[in-house]
This record gives sequence, C-alpha cells and structure tokens, in this order.
Amino acid sequence: MTEPLHPAALVAVARRVTTDVGAVALDLAARPSLAGPEAGGGAWARARRAVRPMLVERLAALTPGVPVRCGPGRPVSSRRRAGSLWWSVDPLESDDTEPRCLDAFVVTVSLLYDGVPVLGVVCAPERGRTYFAARGGGAFRTDGAAAPIPIHVRPADPRHLTVVKGYGPDATAVSAMQLQMYLAGVRVTTRRVDASLALCLVAEGAADVSPVAVPSTGGGPSAAQAVLEAAGGCVTDATGSGLRYGRADARPCLAVGVGDPEFDWARYATPVSPPSVALAPTAAPPVLWST
Repeated sequence: MTEPLHPAALVAVARRVTTDVGAVALDLAARPSLAGPEAGGGAWARARRAVRPMLVERLAALTPGVPVRCGPGRPVSSRRRAGSLWWSVDPLESDDTEPRCLDAFVVTVSLLYDGVPVLGVVCAPERGRTYFAARGGGAFRTDGAAAPIPIHVRPADPRHLTVVKGYGPDATAVSAMQLQMYLAGVRVTTRRVDASLALCLVAEGAADVSPVAVPSTGGGPSAAQAVLEAAGGCVTDATGSGLRYGRADARPCLAVGVGDPEFDWARYATPVSPPSVALAPTAAPPVLWST
C-alpha cells in the first residue's frame, strides 16, 4: 500500500539521507590510512566511491521510479519528457578536484521537476551545518543537533555589497564583475567558500550576490538554488533568464545568485559565455509516492 509523500516529509527524509552520507564521507576522508601523504589525493576518490551508491540507493528506495543522476555524468534514466522528475546528487562536491581541507566540500541533493529544482539539501559535514528547502515551504538551516531555524535573504545596500564566490573556473568573470562595482563606487566585501555554500550564504542574509559557474550537464548548484529561491532570492544566467538543468541543449554559463530580487546586478555583469536555456513556466510538481 502506498501513501502520498508530501514535500515537507520528503525534504526531511532527503536531509537525513544527505547528512548520513556526509558523516560517512567525512569519516573516510579523515582516516590517516587514507589521507596520509602516501595516499596523496586518493582519500577523496575512495570516499566518493563509497558514498555515491549510498546516495543513489537510498533516494531510489525513497521514490521508486524516479531517476537519480550522480554528479555531471549521464542520468540513470535517459527520459527527458516534459514534466519529468529526477534527483541530482553530488557526493563530496568541491570546487577543487581534491579539497585541500575537510571543510572544503559539501554533499548536495536536489529534486528537479522539468529541470527546475523544487527541493534542495546542502550539507557541510565538517562544519556540522545543513541548509535545506522545499518549494513553498521556506528555507532552513541546522547546526549540529540544534532545531532548524528559518533563513531569509536581506535587502541590498547598493553602496556596500558583500560578494561571495566559490573556488571555481569563473574567477575571471567574477573579478570583472567586482571591478565594475568598484568603478561604480560600490564598496565590495568579498568572501570565498564552496560554490553551493556561497549561494546558501546569500540565502541566510550573510551576503548579497554570488556568481557561480553552471556546468552543461548534471544538476550543478541546483540544491543551493532551491534553498536561495525558497529564502526569497533568485538565480539567473547573465541575461536574467532562469535556469533549467539536465537538458541536452543546455550550455555552461555563469549564473548569479541574488538575495534582493530588486537589486539590478546585471549592470555589473560581463557575459563571458553563451546564455543558458531560458526557463519556461512549469506546472506544479506532482504528489510523490513512496512505499
């Protein structure tokens, strides 16, 4: 017998799965036998191999029949019909191939409907912090075993902006944006963290703008995008269009997460790559079912 699985219940289970996997990954990466000098960067590769099937199997059991795509690779199911539902997971996402320290990676899980994130979980195991959100249910942060607290974006002060960026390949474009801000007389404070955490900082009102690189395949920063949008912000490409993930004709692009939707960030942006596919309005996601 099946019962409807509502978004609030689904995000709670997805959060538990993500934090469980994050704890396992952290333990594996921290073991001296794996992380010692003789292993080089092998600790992270082994940790990824160990936790990847955990994510895929647990989510597949949670929502039978819903494809799970892991990282930038091909999806488990190649179906891409309108209204399709699929999971995007990234175990040990990091802007570096091999993180230099334990707090440099996150585990992300997102659920996408027709390429649009409707649920997202971003877990930073070493920091003991997790961000999560479901469309229509608000955005939240947990620290350790503490109860979740709601998070919200903040209004932008056009005279003083906090720009947070990841350690990614978009450094040149981000620097160009910062330069234009300086030339316009804007005081800019810069912070640097993992790309997904950068969007989450905007979501909780600790920053105003976050440029992020969006790959041509996979879910990219979709989990953090779900958190930011549920907190009142938005993520668009350099043309101001919304993002849709998992499309064969999608192109890599520089996206920008903004906390205050009224802030005109585009005047400081310098497009450096073709725009992504524009986001068309989509119907509300269907009710999910689980045994």
